[in-house]
Amino acid sequence: MKLYSISFSVYSIISIFTLMIYGALPAIMAKDGIAPQEIGLLYLTMIPFMLSFFYSGLVEGWRKKNAKNFKILCLSLGLVSTVSFLALGAFASPQDIGIMCAVFMAMCLLGACAIISLNAIAITQTSADKKVSLNTIMLLASGVGGILGIIVALIVYENFGFSVACFVMAFFVALLCVPFVRMSANGQYGNLRGVNSEISPTNSAKIATNATNYAIDSTPSKDSLHFKDSCHSKDSILQTLKSLSLWGWLGFFCLCMLPIALANTTSTMLLVYIGFSLDVVGIVSGVINCVAMFVGAPLAYLLIRIFGFHPAFIALLCFCVAVFELLLVNMWLWQNHALILLGLAGVGVYMCALCVFMYSLGMRVCESSEQSGVDFSFLRSAENACFVIGGVIASQILGIFIAQDTIEALSKGEGHSHHSREIDFGSAGLGSGDSSTASTESSLSGFSEALADFSEVLARSGIEVSVANGYFALFCASLVFGLIALAITACNKKIA
Repeated sequence: MKLYSISFSVYSIISIFTLMIYGALPAIMAKDGIAPQEIGLLYLTMIPFMLSFFYSGLVEGWRKKNAKNFKILCLSLGLVSTVSFLALGAFASPQDIGIMCAVFMAMCLLGACAIISLNAIAITQTSADKKVSLNTIMLLASGVGGILGIIVALIVYENFGFSVACFVMAFFVALLCVPFVRMSANGQYGNLRGVNSEISPTNSAKIATNATNYAIDSTPSKDSLHFKDSCHSKDSILQTLKSLSLWGWLGFFCLCMLPIALANTTSTMLLVYIGFSLDVVGIVSGVINCVAMFVGAPLAYLLIRIFGFHPAFIALLCFCVAVFELLLVNMWLWQNHALILLGLAGVGVYMCALCVFMYSLGMRVCESSEQSGVDFSFLRSAENACFVIGGVIASQILGIFIAQDTIEALSKGEGHSHHSREIDFGSAGLGSGDSSTASTESSLSGFSEALADFSEVLARSGIEVSVANGYFALFCASLVFGLIALAITACNKKIA
């Protein structure tokens, strides 16, 4: 199905720059000794995704005016992203936070518009059984974007610098634009036969009426069309905002996403703070996230097929609670680096599997709506808002616990192995742990050296006092939200 290849390219491109924002750039800046509060500004570039609901009506109105507009939107996303990476490589550096924020915000705006239209097409042009498959492909595409935006970006940066890393990202984005060039412009991309076979006579009559109205409305002047689209956009947004049911689903999705948002947005910073070089951070973080996507998405698909939606969702949330309990207890008692990586891998698996559940459930909720694109954008704003707000809040929490001189020491490779065993949020910090020697400061030039560094840091236990305090607080909050989401899911049979 053509929609599969288009979705793969859209999500791969968007994942390249969004996972650079969440993964590669925070690690680079942490290594450069930049404070978490300043790094948190990067997450604000995701605001276009967070606010996409409020302009989703305009985007959908523009797309429906002409069948070619979706193709134009996809090509614009690829072109602007390619040119933006080339511009960053030519004129910017990791210290130019203002420039990077402006450029990434422009990419995020186009990415949000593309996702609005893509989701609307997926809802209306795919059958129910194809929606789970499509969402699984979207998550696998995000894994590909993660490989490029985290692993490749950090390895290239460490060995060749920021400019070359941006040029490499521009090359891959341009390569992913090939399906956009080859896609048809007739506006039909999905499994329409599967959809039509499931449409009831009532819905069929509605579709026929809407088609007739659309044909009639297409005759007025351009000014009249612009006025009608503007009014329709406002009416669509107001209609969605008045729906108490959609607000309930939005709150539930936020509860499910907040554990990930608090933990994942600062995970690469944690890897830097415990002593990994950027080469290793790129490999470890990228592999954790990408393998999690390749495991989590198919696993969610299989669980739904075998056990049904509701039991599989409960099992996933139980897994989430178990992962954060592991991270919390480890941070309290052992601070073992291997368990930290295992826990972060578990968070990644939960995130990818959750997206399959959330997107499929959200599409089912919006299936009967005449403004499915707007309604689904509203539900998707839960994910975007959680990552933007959660990332900013998490970085501010860490900034409260971790002093600037500690950050500078950690970025230079000092203080990575404080063998503490108990949490104390008072002035005494994390108990009376012994301190070991500073980790190696030399840059790794080959795979064998990176592997040796990885093995050395992985075998250690202990984290700097204030760092452990900060991440203990984050994991504790994540566990609370996970427990609330699990309780609601277990008691609500409508989640199916």
